[in-house]
Amino acid sequence: MSAQKVKLQDLSAKQEAMYERQEAMCAKQEEMSNKQE
Repeated sequence: MSAQKVKLQDLSAKQEAMYERQEAMCAKQEEMSNKQE
């Protein structure tokens, strides 16, 4: 039971890291497009 909980927490943590990375990439792309204008 607790092992499953840990796995779920690890999964959600990995997903959060992925979302943060994607958000950072989107922000960088926005900055680049703003500089090009």
